[in-house]
Amino acid sequence: MDTQLNVTTNTTTAIDNNFLAITLSLIGFIAVAGNLFNLMIIYRCPSLHNVNTYLIANLAIIDLMTGLITLPIVIIIILSPLDIHPVLCKVQAFLVVFFYGASLSTTTAISFDRCMAISQPYYYNSILTTQRFTFQVIILWLLPLLMAISPIVGLGQYSFTSTLCWINTLDYQRNFPIVLISITYIITALLLTVICNIITLVIAYQKGARILTGHRNIKKSLKTTLLIVGTKLITWLPLSIMILIEFVYQSAVPMPHTFTVISILLSCSNAASNPIICLITNQNLGTKLKLWLRYKTLKRNIIAVAPINNKMPSTSGNMIAMDKTSDF
Repeated sequence: MDTQLNVTTNTTTAIDNNFLAITLSLIGFIAVAGNLFNLMIIYRCPSLHNVNTYLIANLAIIDLMTGLITLPIVIIIILSPLDIHPVLCKVQAFLVVFFYGASLSTTTAISFDRCMAISQPYYYNSILTTQRFTFQVIILWLLPLLMAISPIVGLGQYSFTSTLCWINTLDYQRNFPIVLISITYIITALLLTVICNIITLVIAYQKGARILTGHRNIKKSLKTTLLIVGTKLITWLPLSIMILIEFVYQSAVPMPHTFTVISILLSCSNAASNPIICLITNQNLGTKLKLWLRYKTLKRNIIAVAPINNKMPSTSGNMIAMDKTSDF
């Protein structure tokens, strides 16, 4: 009876892991393609060169690296849990902690930036100078880097848990310092994010008509910011709560394996959801996408109908020039 139960459990776990690996592959593809396109549009469109968009670009870089580097290693770990090399396990855990921390800190910075923009619209540009913004970006990357590298240099230890390599919250004595630092970091960032967004919503609701007059960029970016922040909070909440409960009670949380799979999928889906939200809510990005697709279709049609003997050199030359000088 026990043997049959174990076989059934192992089969269910294997199916869940295969489903998780396939879904993560799809998420990784969307993350790489979507964030690459957003970064290309932001780089080539001068009207998007502002602090809020730069922070969104910073988040896009993090999500791009997540889809390009982190998720493939995570998939390898999931599909081969019994043959994990210790170095690969540490690399995967480091990347997850680093990029998650950088994503969380950038989300907090985006929320704080919109809070400042909507509460001080007339002084916003003078408050946030280039030097301050540069310092802010350095801190956004430095803090999660220090947190992610701490277990490697001896302040705690990365190890394989039920599905992924992570900071083992059950190894209370060895990992107490880094787990405490991580949880404090997460709670602080989440509280600041929530507080900033509450202030932003209250001010936008009470005084939006007056203070936002003549500040169309603030109004346009507010919806995008709230959706990105809200999505991130929702998708990371299940896994964060599970880690927090394990740390507080110093015991494994009796959760079904399927719930763990869903929690991991939700936490990783941010890398793919952020570029989609930006394309849907940001009018400039959405318009550029439509124009780019229309331009590529037109170019493909012209090439298809062009004579083989190159009787239309002028059209071909014009299309090449458009491809080099286009804002897309």
